[in-house]
Amino acid sequence: MHLDKADLPADYVWSWTELGRVPEILESSDINRVSSYREAGQLWVATAEQLAIRVQSAVIPHESNVLLNPTHAGYYSLQWPSRLRFNSIHGSPI
Repeated sequence: MHLDKADLPADYVWSWTELGRVPEILESSDINRVSSYREAGQLWVATAEQLAIRVQSAVIPHESNVLLNPTHAGYYSLQWPSRLRFNSIHGSPI
């Protein structure tokens, strides 16, 4: 979902964590079909072999997003040093 900054909920936050290595890119049989990525993503979550994976951005094709797998054993060990508000100009801590 894409929102204008003015439409972000007041409690919307962002954070970061250290992964230890650069995630692999999720491979899809047809990068132009959403269902192909959905199938590859469902398999990735179900196998729980990787903590994180990179997927091509739908908004900016030359960028990627990192997805975290909540079924991976290391997911709940991730450390989140702080949360910052999206609706603040300077990202004030919560």
